[in-house]
Amino acid sequence: FFPLALYHVGLEDLPKVAALGMNAVQGWGGNVERARQYLDAAQANGLKVLLEMGGLVGETVNTDAIEEHVHALKDHPALLVWYVRDEPSLALHDSVRQAAELFHRLDRNHPTYLVSCLPNEFGNQAQLADILAVDPYPLPGGLVSRVAQWADLAWQATRREKPVWLI
Repeated sequence: FFPLALYHVGLEDLPKVAALGMNAVQGWGGNVERARQYLDAAQANGLKVLLEMGGLVGETVNTDAIEEHVHALKDHPALLVWYVRDEPSLALHDSVRQAAELFHRLDRNHPTYLVSCLPNEFGNQAQLADILAVDPYPLPGGLVSRVAQWADLAWQATRREKPVWLI
């Protein structure tokens, strides 16, 4: 499976995303029933979901809510990864690590995932999840070559031991 995903896709747009040839989308956790509805709709459209749980992982980790999500959704066929946190600051690294460990204890079948926009932190952040994603956002105004540069930096930061995904 090679994920070609779009972020921030509403339920009504899932059929359009699938028609474009995408096979995955980012969706939101935080409310189990809303997440289940999104996973169901994604599944109906042949899409996998990067389920973003960052609202439950801040200065503290909402372990009860994470446990509720995992128990309710870990067997859903559309779930691709537990998206632990988007662009965590250094101050959140301990919380992200704690949350990722909790996801691993509760669900050994889905990897954890986080996104970074700080190349100087790739090495530290690569240790916080199973998959390191980087979002160089080269456009508008930046150089497209930044994508390749950040991919190389992330690959080096993972010591070629973990997947690197580009956002």
